Amino acid sequence: MKTRMRPLILFPKSLIVTVCLLFGLILPTAVVAVDTWEIVGTAGFSAGYAYYTSLAFNGATPYVAYSDNANSLKATVMRFNGTTWVVVGTAGFSAGRANSASLAFNGTTPYVAYKDGANADKATVMRFNGTTWAVVGTAGFSAGTVHSASLAFNGATPYVAYEDGGNSDKATVMRFNGDPPPIPTVITNSATLVTSTSAMLNGTISPNGKTTTYYFEYGMDKNYGSITSSASAGSGSSAVSVNAAISGLTTDTTYHYRLVATNSEGTSYGDDKTFSTVILYVESSGSCGGNTPCYSTIQAAVDAASSEATIKIAQGTYDEDLNLGSSKELILSGGWDFFFTTQSVTSTVNSITINDGGVTVDSMVME
Repeated sequence: MKTRMRPLILFPKSLIVTVCLLFGLILPTAVVAVDTWEIVGTAGFSAGYAYYTSLAFNGATPYVAYSDNANSLKATVMRFNGTTWVVVGTAGFSAGRANSASLAFNGTTPYVAYKDGANADKATVMRFNGTTWAVVGTAGFSAGTVHSASLAFNGATPYVAYEDGGNSDKATVMRFNGDPPPIPTVITNSATLVTSTSAMLNGTISPNGKTTTYYFEYGMDKNYGSITSSASAGSGSSAVSVNAAISGLTTDTTYHYRLVATNSEGTSYGDDKTFSTVILYVESSGSCGGNTPCYSTIQAAVDAASSEATIKIAQGTYDEDLNLGSSKELILSGGWDFFFTTQSVTSTVNSITINDGGVTVDSMVME
């Protein structure tokens, strides 16, 4: 038997596409994702022309400094609040025209270096103290005119590099050798008295000799969204403990919070911390005054708890060697009465071994 072979003709890809179009054929095509640039907020958000723009970040928040044509070419700084761009302090805050602006952060405090038209085009650095923009050191501190100023920090010390008109336009770097401004020193501490709907937020503040106020930010993520009422931390030089009670929380929810303190020199932000409104109860008889979930041993509650949970333990002695072997962060809160309404004494265990994760203990004794 003879086998008839048909000739094989190879076409280039371009010809295949042309033939398909001629005969009205549609072939499936692959969709290729293309990475693109997208607008942050609204395009053209400044009030007028923006010259000499400089971009920097405070955490994940973008800030931009520029010479503001809507304010006589003075310096303006704006930040993106997640929805729109807003002015930081006052628009056009510099004394005169501000060219070659350079923006940088010392911690959470924005600083701007620029060519200062109000001071013979010499270098000036200003910082935002939480309310207004203030000059760092002396305005117009360079020997001559400056061009292309660049600001950076080594620790808390600001450095400025620039083209030096006072030295044949050669490079010069200057640093500020004064003491850093005495803004408050802030520490966010662990939350206490946590219930399914309330908590006590705690922290420590050193006012550093300046009248200082504080508040806590809190919410379900690091955008917070809620704040406590402002209160006074005094004006001393020693650390003071501060707190604020919050209520109306959602049960079985993890909350973020941090302490914020302000004095005339600026604003300081404590580290972000979390707590959970997940509450477990431990009482040796297993009744827990009717509260649930209830466990008769602390270890059983530790094993059952999710990370960030609070385990409230009735007063008394528990013959247990506790072991935390998973990557959980727990709060062991002892010394509660039978109904878990008052915490006045302590609870005692043999030992606590932490192989992974962490434990914060409150009114607990190890023997």
